[in-house]
This record gives sequence, structure tokens and C-alpha cells, in this order.
Amino acid sequence: MATHAPMIPRTALKYMTRFRCIGPDCEASCCVGWGITLDQPHYQRLRRALVAGKDARADFDAKIQRIHGPAHSPSRHALMVLQDDGKCPMLSPDWLCSLQTRFGEGLLPDTCAMYPRWVTRIRGHLELTGVTSCPEVTRQLLLADDAIDVVEADPAIFARPLIVHREVPDVAAPYPHLHEAVRDVVLLLLSVRDLSHADRLFLVAYFGHRTAPFFHQESSEPLDVRFAAEADRMADPALQRELAVRRAQLPTGHDVAVSLAMHLLAHRASPVQNDAFNQLIGDAIQALAGDGDALAGGPVEPAKLLAAYEISKRRWESAFGPRLDQYFSNLAKNYWIREPYTLSTNLLVHTHTLLVRHAVIRFLLFGHPLLAGPVDAADAATLLDRAIVEVVHRFSRRFEHDQRFMTTLSERLADRGMQTLAHAACLLAF
Repeated sequence: MATHAPMIPRTALKYMTRFRCIGPDCEASCCVGWGITLDQPHYQRLRRALVAGKDARADFDAKIQRIHGPAHSPSRHALMVLQDDGKCPMLSPDWLCSLQTRFGEGLLPDTCAMYPRWVTRIRGHLELTGVTSCPEVTRQLLLADDAIDVVEADPAIFARPLIVHREVPDVAAPYPHLHEAVRDVVLLLLSVRDLSHADRLFLVAYFGHRTAPFFHQESSEPLDVRFAAEADRMADPALQRELAVRRAQLPTGHDVAVSLAMHLLAHRASPVQNDAFNQLIGDAIQALAGDGDALAGGPVEPAKLLAAYEISKRRWESAFGPRLDQYFSNLAKNYWIREPYTLSTNLLVHTHTLLVRHAVIRFLLFGHPLLAGPVDAADAATLLDRAIVEVVHRFSRRFEHDQRFMTTLSERLADRGMQTLAHAACLLAF
């Protein structure tokens, strides 16, 4: 009698069950600008499929080059050589992958087959989320109110079922041991009704503040009882309302806003060539500053920039508050599901990382040229959707390729002691 291995439980966030690659209709093709490595088995399969003579061998070796020396490993056996315009050598003139067209998905390198899927293994089950550097993933995540619902998933949407990008370890150490409990509390707080998204995030920051003294990476004693007590405390609706009122009474924190503005101004002036994210920063600064100096890349006063930003922010929040809450609520929940808190020192630091990202995204959104000047009321919602999708996917693509922008900004805030609960409130007000 045949025996079968038990099925691995698989779940996905609903937006990934709706994701379909839109190929040539994508405004930011993943086949441009990204060097793709091949593992040894896929390299050999491609070579067998594509090389049928001397000329074909020379063409193959020009497009896919072996990696030699210390950088080589079985998983980094070869590299796709981008063309002068940054395109993958396998991208056809109709903006479709010639490999997939000719041979199907089976011959694609793992990176190409999996992107923009992101698989996490959590104590024996697999969970599928998406990478927001893909514009279509970003659309599916931000524009549907049920995008973050967790659903059972067909194994087929995992593409390569044996590939796992991140694993939450099943260990007895106190900090990672409570992974599911932490996530449940945070997602509950991010779903509290009758509060704004900023208020909900403040609840999460306050929870991190309360637990930071005992719940952190260096914790060595069992934490279940103390953690459960704090979780029960945070579930009290009266406390939740009290904290929302307290947040509204806190100072807005001019120093945090100036630090963010100065970092963005400095990045605009950095020598990054043909970088879509850097261009987005420049466009936002120009739209907000509205003068010749900004257009020429000259000096811009942070105070002037921040004043214009606040006007644009208030304008769009007053007209589309619930829609904006949905964008940032879905982003926040996706972050807490995809990015394990164990990557950070404690829950407050993990929350700060999210808040800094959101502050940058808000600046680029409310400074986006699409939202500047008079906007026809009938087109406003569509323009807002277009702007947030462009901002998030460009930000994500830059962040995934080079984390220095966000790392430097976070370090600047940390060095100035701006990782407290009060500073979390300042970031939420930005």
C-alpha cells in the first residue's frame, strides 16, 4: 500500500491569489535593471536547450556568463549579462521572456520563476506574500480592502514549492518563541475599529514601548505570562481610546520632520544615475518647492518644503482620508506579516522601522506631481491610486537593491535618540 508524505499547510494573503504578471503592460518590468544569477542545474538545462552549434554557444556565453573565484557557489553559478540599455538578454522585442515563451516556466532561473512571490516558512507551514517592487503586486495589495485576508492557498501559486525565502525558527528562545502571539496582537491592534490608521499604529508603538524592557533579542527568561498580561491590557477598548487621545495631544516633533526633509534633499543631490527613486524624490521636491532653484537642483529651505508638504497632505487627507488609511493599513499589516519582528532589537524598534518607511512614502505621495495643482474631482481618486502605486513600487525597488538610503536615515534618527514612543508619534504626524 502506497504512503504519501503529508501535505504542507500553505496560506497566502489574498492579494497574492489575485496577482497575475501583466507582462508588456507593466510600467516597471522586472526584466530591466536587475542582474539575475543562475544556480548550476538551471544553467546546465538552459545550455542544453539553447546551444546547438558553435555560433549558438558563443551567443549563449555572451548572454550568460559563468561566475568564477570566491563569488562562485552552486547557487551562484552564472549571471545574466544585461544589455547596454539594462534589459535582460532574454527579453524579446514584445517585452515577453523568450525563455518562457519557448520552453515554459520550467527553464526559468529560480529568481525569475518566483518573483514577485515571497515565501516564509513558519513552524512547518508555508506563507505566501508579495514583493512591492512589482507594480502589479502593489496595486493588488493597496487597492482592495480585503487584500490582507489570510486564505488557504493552492500550491500552484507558490511557483517553486521548495523555495523558501525566510524561515521563522521553531526554537525555545523567549524572543522568537512568541512569534504567532506577537503577530496576532499587532494585527488585532491594526484592525481596531473607530480609530484612524495613525491611532492604530500608535497602539502598536505603545505596545512595543511597554514590552521593550523585558521582550527583546537578549531575553533569556520565559516571557509568556508577562507578554500575555500586556497583550490583555492592550485589548481594552477604553485604553485604546485613551491612547488615541494622548497621541493627539503630543507635540508634532519639528526635529523629526526636518531630519526627514534634509535626508531627502541630500539624497536628491547624490550622484545616482538613472535611478527612478531618486527621480521621484526630485520631482516631489520640485512640485512642493515650486521654484527655479528646485528645478535646477539648487538649495531648498527645509522649512519651505515642509510647509508645502503639510498643505498638500491636509488637502488630500481631508478629501480621501479613508482611502489613504486603507493604503497604509494594508502596507503596515503586510510588513508585520512578511517581516518577522525578530529582525529587530525589540517591538518598538521594529515599529519605528515601519514608521520611517511610511513617512518617506507619505512625503513622496503628497509631493507627487500628479497630485499638485488643481485636480478634477472626477479624476482625483484615480490619480491618487496611480501616485501611491508608483511611489510604493519605486521606493521598494530602490530599497531592495540598496538599503543604504533607509539604513542611513534610521541611523540618523537613532543617533539623535529619536526611537522613543514620543518620536513614533512624531513620525505618525508627519
